[in-house]
Amino acid sequence: MSTIKKQTVRGKRIGIFHGKFDPPHYGHLFCASRVLEHFKLDFVSFVVCATPPNKPVGALDAEDRYAMVVAAVEETPGFTTSRADLHHGGQSYSLTTVEAIREQYGPDNEYFYITSSEYLDPAYKDFLGGWIGGKEMFKLCTFIVFPRESTEIAEISEWVKHPLLAKAKIEVMDLPSPPLSSSMLRDLVADGRSIDFMTPYAVQAIIKKKGHYRTLTPPTYGPPFCSVPPEKIKRLGVMAGSFDPITYGDLFIGNFGRQAYSLDRVLYVPSAIPPNNTQVSESAEARYKMVVAATANNEFFDDSRIDLARGTTSYALLTAQELIAKYGKDVEISWFLAADFINPDNEWCLPNWMGGETFMKMVSFLVFARSSKQLKQAAEWAKQLKERYPYLRMEVMSDCPCDFVESHTIRKLVSEGRSTWFTTTWGVQQIIAKEKLYLPEPAAKRSSRAKAKKAPAKKTPPKASPKPRRKA
Repeated sequence: MSTIKKQTVRGKRIGIFHGKFDPPHYGHLFCASRVLEHFKLDFVSFVVCATPPNKPVGALDAEDRYAMVVAAVEETPGFTTSRADLHHGGQSYSLTTVEAIREQYGPDNEYFYITSSEYLDPAYKDFLGGWIGGKEMFKLCTFIVFPRESTEIAEISEWVKHPLLAKAKIEVMDLPSPPLSSSMLRDLVADGRSIDFMTPYAVQAIIKKKGHYRTLTPPTYGPPFCSVPPEKIKRLGVMAGSFDPITYGDLFIGNFGRQAYSLDRVLYVPSAIPPNNTQVSESAEARYKMVVAATANNEFFDDSRIDLARGTTSYALLTAQELIAKYGKDVEISWFLAADFINPDNEWCLPNWMGGETFMKMVSFLVFARSSKQLKQAAEWAKQLKERYPYLRMEVMSDCPCDFVESHTIRKLVSEGRSTWFTTTWGVQQIIAKEKLYLPEPAAKRSSRAKAKKAPAKKTPPKASPKPRRKA
């Protein structure tokens, strides 16, 4: 056990994010950034567990995990790391961690411990009310809780009434924690797949260099294959949508499907005018520009103006026909489809699309879910559709990570003046900021105001003075 260097401060609001981080991912970073802003914290300290009480077999050494956390947070204002647990040694209990952080920064601050909602469930094996030193922790910090996607806020409201939590100060965030998990990333790496858009490139570089999470079993997918030129594409993935704006979820779903289904390329096609009465916040050109920025650095991704060039309502059938004309009649198109569109109760269910049955014969479908709950429903919906349309080629990507942030979340964050860290690529964030997209003022009004500002002011000629009337 060694002594950690003190950095005494006073009157600060300090977040404590304590975990294994094996490895850290955008889910962790997204949660921390939301807490930082929502509770107006001065900073969030990421504290890596030295030896978790429930340490899984094969977990990386604490120093390796700490190095990845440093790489993940070092360029983010308001984020810092602490070696409190590593200096303390032994098993990492939350109470000793909070005490160590208080010792590092001093007692004259407010401390906020970030965790997830399952720890409030009295039926959960690691229920907060039963933590070692839990009662002491209640005196030292406020708990900030992120709901899991399957947990209702009303359910949490009941849990916090438990007698063992009576003295705990608990704040519940209004956003669910993303459905990303460290185990998911470890499994993907062990399987030889990419984890692009799920964790920062700096973390990916460490994992690759150190060979973390590799197993003795040969990976299923082997090294990533090389991209092929457009004229040689035989298996084309198509991700079409409004992309208002494009998110990390759109990107990692495309990346996952490309590898899992051996696609040569994935084409991102922004709609000119969505067909299902969807109201878009920004122009087609602005949305296309963001798609270009998001896909530019991935050799397996392309962007397409095919819908914008048509300039009319973006019907999937017309898009598919034009893509076949471009890439040849032998191209196999795999269309990425949100599970919402195979829900039989949805008026925009796939068979109801314009030319739906013709379209369904032209392409195959890769269905992705927005949540784990929807994933279970999607399997049943797909089964019903295939029974009704025997020719339908459709697979539900059951092991694909669910989209952890949707476009409407980014729009909401921007309109409220909050940051969009860890929701989409840096290039997209820059475009949103530079062009002032998604501000409360409607895009059409901003556009007309900008044009008026650029247009030279018209000079109004002075009115002629009336001629004096002659006296009779």
